[in-house]
Amino acid sequence: MDTPQQRYALGGLLLCACLVALLACGAGPPVPTPFPTQRLTPTPVALPGFLFFVSPEPGSTITGLGWERHHWATLNLPQIAEPGEILKLQDLHERTWLLIDGQPLEFELRENDQRPGIGAEVRASFFSLDLGEHLVAIRVLRTSGEVLEFSWLFTVDENARIMPGLPEGFEFVRPLPDSTITLQDYREGDLVPGEYVPGFAILRGGVCYGILGGKVVEPGEFLTGLEVSNKARFVALDGASPGPVADIRGGSDLGLHEIYDASGHVIASYGGGQHYSCWYVDLAPGRHVATVRIERASGQVTEFTWWFVITE
Repeated sequence: MDTPQQRYALGGLLLCACLVALLACGAGPPVPTPFPTQRLTPTPVALPGFLFFVSPEPGSTITGLGWERHHWATLNLPQIAEPGEILKLQDLHERTWLLIDGQPLEFELRENDQRPGIGAEVRASFFSLDLGEHLVAIRVLRTSGEVLEFSWLFTVDENARIMPGLPEGFEFVRPLPDSTITLQDYREGDLVPGEYVPGFAILRGGVCYGILGGKVVEPGEFLTGLEVSNKARFVALDGASPGPVADIRGGSDLGLHEIYDASGHVIASYGGGQHYSCWYVDLAPGRHVATVRIERASGQVTEFTWWFVITE
């Protein structure tokens, strides 16, 4: 049987061997760390019984609602129906109202896939929202005449979700800088946190960037959303410039934002919405480097280069 002295000596030898191995081989390459994000989480708000869900979250700050039909709320049909009543979506639509800042908005009412038979989604097309605070209200008239209503506030601020660490004018990049992802995540994953581009599945499978219209448009410019998006472009991916056959898609032209001077006069305007671009390319596992450049009318150039790693 080993004595305590022998076990102590053996432990010392093993420790020395480990130290020698570390000195010989080094500590190994640095492991990329996730890019930090700013998450502004609103205080949870209890919803009334006739609602399963509302969006944007009450009290939240967002940059925009995207270009798809926005899912504003999910109605709880059993809580709206009278005893013994079977609600039809067509009939309920005529007794439901969606109001933004007091103005009725046309919407569609459709069954919620996650709650078949009991959930109905209130969806409405995007429309231009000014920067600042907005009030949303959902109003439902029951067969008995009782009115069910819920309202909440959210704020539109294009500066609220700027990804930290990026030069002025950029909102986000994908994949995140200094990150390691799997090949499947590159092709199918939501690599940009949802608060930057809610619901933008189109970002999957490409190297992408987003820019902020209010940070790249200068006085005297009156531009469409597409013209704003064209102020930025890919310079290179892994040292190669995009050729004429490169699959680059993106851009948006939703609504209108105006820029005022101190006297309240409009000095510039631009199409709202998300201004993004994606270079769709099936990258191989390994380290990749991308460079994007913003060129303003004044001649000011902002360039950003970042790297990411794709693994099997």
